[in-house]
Amino acid sequence: MQNDRLSEWFVPKFGSRNFRLSIGILFLPYTGMVISFAIWGSLSVEFSLDRLVSVCLLYFFAIGISAHCLDALGSKKKPWGRNITFKALVSINNFLNHIFFYWIVLCIFRFLVIISNRNS
Repeated sequence: MQNDRLSEWFVPKFGSRNFRLSIGILFLPYTGMVISFAIWGSLSVEFSLDRLVSVCLLYFFAIGISAHCLDALGSKKKPWGRNITFKALVSINNFLNHIFFYWIVLCIFRFLVIISNRNS
């Protein structure tokens, strides 16, 4: 059995080990599938390019990066090996959580402004 997942089909065979780990931990097939579902969902209502782009970016950062970093952090098997340090995984996750929090607060504020404008 292999110690890490660097030989998976979705991990590039070129580049440095850190580059290959960075691409591999994103698990691009799953991330792409989730983003495509989000795109289909956002296309089911009135089309807005900024909403489509923001939904895609949010899902890429939330699922592609943050969730897979947390998975690598909490996994007992350590499928990506011990090449990515605990500190790096926590730092990436904290940075992205700050972005998510800002984005959510901004969306809630915009929603409240739209609702108050409709009521007046």
